[in-house]
Amino acid sequence: MIISERSVDDVWFVDVRGRMTMSEGRGLVKAAVDRLIARGTVHVVLNLEGLKYIDSACLGELIQSHAALCRKGGRLKFVSVPEHLHELLRIAGLDGVFECFGSEADAARSCGG
Repeated sequence: MIISERSVDDVWFVDVRGRMTMSEGRGLVKAAVDRLIARGTVHVVLNLEGLKYIDSACLGELIQSHAALCRKGGRLKFVSVPEHLHELLRIAGLDGVFECFGSEADAARSCGG
């Protein structure tokens, strides 16, 4: 899995590409979000357009990152969510927890940016 970070005003986007499984990419998203929180960031959007697969075990990593941001007054939001993740969120009952957007501009506006 490959991740990269970039900012637009006070919103940080984390681009996720590849597979997020127990054996591939585990912990990378959480580490990136933790680094951003340590810098004072509370507006984080995961761009998941390049996410090829995520297993249910790694869903916990997204939940942990979301909880850490909520404790700081922010939220973890998603943009360009692949259908397989939409389905996993629905099955897990988390589709109402994570805000999902079709464009980065919409996600940034939802953060007040």
